[in-house]
Amino acid sequence: MKTIALAKLAVAETHDPVSDADVVVMISMIDYLITEVSRIDPVSARHLRSARGTLADSVVPSTLPRPH
Repeated sequence: MKTIALAKLAVAETHDPVSDADVVVMISMIDYLITEVSRIDPVSARHLRSARGTLADSVVPSTLPRPH
């Protein structure tokens, strides 16, 4: 069996902030998923609504699409 050693990065990774427009697109995708998943599994749809709410808290309310 091979053993692979994982090396730690010497420099901390930095991430660019996510734009409001990208978050709005993600929320729109989640809205679609909520619609489709709610037909099959209401519990999963509820979790998706919770995820949508978490994302929605990070952007300006006037830019959000209407929730389903």
